[in-house]
Amino acid sequence: MYAVYHGSAGLQRIAHKVHKFTQVFKSAVEAMGYKSMHDSFFDTVTLDVSEVSSAEAVHGHASQAFVNLRRIDDKHVGVSFDESVSANDLVKLLGVFSAAASTETLSLTDLSEPTMPSIPVNMRRTSDFLPHPVFNKHHSETEMLRYITHLASKDLGLVHSMIPLGSCTMKLNSTSSMIPLTWPEFSSVHPFAPPDQVKGYHQIIRVYFPLSNKCLYLTIN
Repeated sequence: MYAVYHGSAGLQRIAHKVHKFTQVFKSAVEAMGYKSMHDSFFDTVTLDVSEVSSAEAVHGHASQAFVNLRRIDDKHVGVSFDESVSANDLVKLLGVFSAAASTETLSLTDLSEPTMPSIPVNMRRTSDFLPHPVFNKHHSETEMLRYITHLASKDLGLVHSMIPLGSCTMKLNSTSSMIPLTWPEFSSVHPFAPPDQVKGYHQIIRVYFPLSNKCLYLTIN
């Protein structure tokens, strides 16, 4: 559905944005004295920080800015970008590295947009993709909703019938009780977030998973 909504043109726009952000970041931190371990990349770079600071110092400044970086070893730090990163996020991230290097903090006006991709020519795709009509006409929220409704009408769901089981696994939650799932504390947590940042998740799992397992056992038996 992600590909259906964005289509080939949308996916390319997202990829170009992510790649350019990564390029801008790499150029900026190299100007601070950090060393990139590779010249060819898409959305991820590994930096040797030993000549300017230490990995622990960089992670410490990142933690203060509520930013998570990849822990590799005491000399190297990994940084990855995705489509959710904004220009302000980039400035905040650069602030982490400038603080660790004791250099002047950069602003958006200090950054220059790259002119050439950092992907080798032989690795760049030139052929078309997603040519099917389904990937080229559902690019608005209303069109996507109509398409999903059209697909749902072809299936047998709870809107058409109901399996008469009294098990707790079949109960429906009200919309109001499901709203917390849309909170960023639930929906925006990175899967690799450190354990000390997801204590609430661990508590929920400890409290509710035993109950869910019990309900599933009663249903099966």
